[in-house]
Amino acid sequence: MNLLGYITIMVIPVTLFALGIFFTVKPVTRINNLAGHRTKYSKLSQQTWDYAQRRMAKTYLIVGAVYTIISAIVNIILFKHGIKVDKLWLVVGVSVLVQCTAPLIEYVLVENGLKRKFDQNGNMRQ
Repeated sequence: MNLLGYITIMVIPVTLFALGIFFTVKPVTRINNLAGHRTKYSKLSQQTWDYAQRRMAKTYLIVGAVYTIISAIVNIILFKHGIKVDKLWLVVGVSVLVQCTAPLIEYVLVENGLKRKFDQNGNMRQ
């Protein structure tokens, strides 16, 4: 049962990192409502869309890598101290809640970047 806890802590960060790699290699090139960073601002023009997709991929790569490292350290500490199952699942729950902040971090960084780089019509600022 403990092994499941250790694995659970790693699922979200590794998935974020994999998404970052995937969207870096194969970015979403067409404006759509199904995949990629889809907001009103990112859909203003092809330029804003392309920028948002690059920024999203980079953000998920970085956040995924940082969360993976932190989660691995947490796992090592938990394993070394032989933490009891009930406390392990408390740590797992807290870790997963913290890791769920990644989409919020990505949203804020990409939208702020879009607003700095483009005007409200989707044209690049001078």
